[in-house]
Amino acid sequence: MYNYVALMGRLTHNPQLSKTTEGIPVVSCRIAIDRNQSKKGGNRKTDFVNIVAWNLNAESIAKHLTKNRLITVSAM
Repeated sequence: MYNYVALMGRLTHNPQLSKTTEGIPVVSCRIAIDRNQSKKGGNRKTDFVNIVAWNLNAESIAKHLTKNRLITVSAM
């Protein structure tokens, strides 16, 4: 049995690339995900999810993505 997660949200800040002591690229960022509005006129709620990416994914995120970009993250 596999679990699959897909999240869509906006980056809350510019991703910062760093490297571990072994030289492996890693990037940490946070995305803001708006919930569906259940009642008219109600306040919209937002969830914040921390994301960590490694190796080529980390380098690509740091190179191409900036604050407020809409992104989709999937994991299995």
